Amino acid sequence: MPTGPSGSAPPGAIDGFVARRMSRLGDPPAAKAVVQVDFSDSPPPSFLPLAVITSPIGLTGLVRARPISDSRRVRAPGLGDSAISAPSALSTVRQVWLHHPRGWRATKVLSSAPRGAHFCLELSCSSDRTTAEALVGTRIGISRIEESEDVYWSDLIGRQVQTAAGEPLGEVERLETNGQHDWLVVGRHFIPLVDRHVLSLGRKKTEPIVVDWQQDWLE
Repeated sequence: MPTGPSGSAPPGAIDGFVARRMSRLGDPPAAKAVVQVDFSDSPPPSFLPLAVITSPIGLTGLVRARPISDSRRVRAPGLGDSAISAPSALSTVRQVWLHHPRGWRATKVLSSAPRGAHFCLELSCSSDRTTAEALVGTRIGISRIEESEDVYWSDLIGRQVQTAAGEPLGEVERLETNGQHDWLVVGRHFIPLVDRHVLSLGRKKTEPIVVDWQQDWLE
């Protein structure tokens, strides 16, 4: 850089030097756009949350969702001595609702794939990473009116359980799983949720769950 008589840079030289250096660095990065996802739909009747979006995946709008335990699905007994547990609804459901603090949005699941304890979801409302980031923390669920034939863990908690002979065992406190099948936890009883032991789940919440079990049986 040229200097003046006193050894200091002449007027304007510093500004010109800085300008040349800045030009070599290129333009400053643009501010990151803030995506406002539309959550203006009316809420669905009888919402059942299935999962929570925890993070984006890649650059194309895919999201990672963590299932909610009470949203595990079961099927009706009667298919032989097999587990009554069914795959998560996230594996098959195609129309879902998003619940965010700002409101509700109906959207479609274009693809779904389990990834360990989570699901990788492609949603019709998310086409890039920025949108996927804006969805983190959003709950994904279904309308029970639209999916009325399915039975979920949350439907069984609190239900009365009785033996085939009509002897009451208590109510379902919670459900657990060992990876192969689920368990109805009824007081001190851990009743496997398999056809051999669960004879009927009942069609209404007021109907008892009927099991092939005895008071003195423990698991």
